[in-house]
Order: sequence, then structure tokens, then C-alpha cells
Amino acid sequence: RKRFLQKPLKTDFHDLFESIPQTKKTAIVFGPENSGLSNEDLMLADIIFNIDLSKTNTSLNLSHAVLILSYKWREFFMFHKIQPNYNRINSNIALKSDFLNFMDFLKGELNDVGFFYPQKKTKGMFENIQTMFMRSSLSKTEIQTLWGMIKKLRKQS
Repeated sequence: RKRFLQKPLKTDFHDLFESIPQTKKTAIVFGPENSGLSNEDLMLADIIFNIDLSKTNTSLNLSHAVLILSYKWREFFMFHKIQPNYNRINSNIALKSDFLNFMDFLKGELNDVGFFYPQKKTKGMFENIQTMFMRSSLSKTEIQTLWGMIKKLRKQS
């Protein structure tokens, strides 16, 4: 399906694997066969990857997609002689759960001050805010700082 999200879209395996930072934990997420990932799921992704298919066969069985991606990833790591090094993982980068908790807090605060106007545009407005923060790959400290700033501003008003 066509999606209109401001996310990097990759279709080349080598390009995809080169762009995955080896300094943070990574997850590859596959959606249900019949519908793919929801927009809410895609909002949490750093990169969207599509496997190029022929024009006559436009979809893949989920197990085939997993197999192809896994095989290509293994092939990439073997060709480049890359060994997993778990000591390189940057533990300062915020977990998605930290990010989601902050986003829930921020949405509540913005709601309380009437930021989302008109009300029917709340979802789209908040998705834009969330995308903006997602692109910056916030650290745990940065999330805590933003959280503290917002709490302080609330106390001052």
C-alpha cells in the first residue's frame, strides 16, 4: 500500500543494511499478510523497507518475506565479514517505550492547554509532532530534559 509518511523508504537490501546503525538495538517488524503494518505501527519505524516485486506479482507471503530478508541480511554480514559486537550498542539512546511514554505525556499536556484545534485534526497534528521527535533519535537524557521542561512550564502557568 502507498503510505504518505515522512520516513526513509528503502527498496535495496544493501542500502537497508548499510543504514542500520550497529550502535543501537534494532528490530525488524513485519505486519499481517492481509493488511501490512498500520500507520500507528509505521510511526514507530525509523526506516520503511519494501521488497521490490514484479508488476504481475505484487505481494508476498509473510513467511517468504521473512525468509528473503533474513537470507539477504545473513549474506550481507558474511560478505562484509561483520561479527555482532554487542559492546558497541549505545545504551544512551532512548528505548521506544521511553519515547512512547513521553509522547503520551506530551499529548496529554497539549490536550490540556487546548493545542489541538480543531479537535478533528488532533490525530494528524499529533502524528506530525511524533514524526518530528522520532527523526531526532532522542537519548534518555534528552527525553527526561524535555519532560522536565514541560512540567516546569505547566507549573509556571
